[in-house]
Amino acid sequence: MQKFARFVSYVFHPIFAPLISLYILFQLPLLQNYRLTEFYKQYIYGAMLINLVIVPLLMSFYFKRIGIIKSLEMKTLEERRTPYLMSLIFYFFTLLLLYYTKFPIVYVKAFLGATLVVGALYLFTFLKLKVSAHLSGIGGICGLLFVLSNIYMVELTNLLLLFIVLSGVVATARMTLKAHSYWELSLGFLLGFFSAFMVYLPWF
Repeated sequence: MQKFARFVSYVFHPIFAPLISLYILFQLPLLQNYRLTEFYKQYIYGAMLINLVIVPLLMSFYFKRIGIIKSLEMKTLEERRTPYLMSLIFYFFTLLLLYYTKFPIVYVKAFLGATLVVGALYLFTFLKLKVSAHLSGIGGICGLLFVLSNIYMVELTNLLLLFIVLSGVVATARMTLKAHSYWELSLGFLLGFFSAFMVYLPWF
């Protein structure tokens, strides 16, 4: 059970949440109106892969080597603080990249929500709250799907239900590994979900 829980934690690591969201958006008829070229899509994929996956992974290995973190799982709040701060910086610059390359506002807002989540996770470390980043990531995807279904009238019910089920699987895996309490997991999911929802409100 422990091995399966670790497998689930790696597969649904929050570092992959932006790429999953981007893939979902590129499959929707909603974005066909923007007539994005394949080259442009690959460019955005590449930028996110480098900025939000490869570089953070390399930095995590470096932080482990110099002793800032003891393991890649970052079990304590103190270990998470510096990686969260660096992630927030890269999220912010990626957000600027999307904005200034005229990326559709639908996804710019979604990515703004993700950036707010990373910022909140960083601030929570100073409040001694070990909020689940795993559930924040998958909660953000659920929030995005909910918004697209209800505001943009895109039929995504089955996909939303799938990710809700997956959030339960991930939460169970994290509890099995004793990485988080039920409260920390719930707070993580709500943080991701409502951050994704909030940025689409008219006043935001």
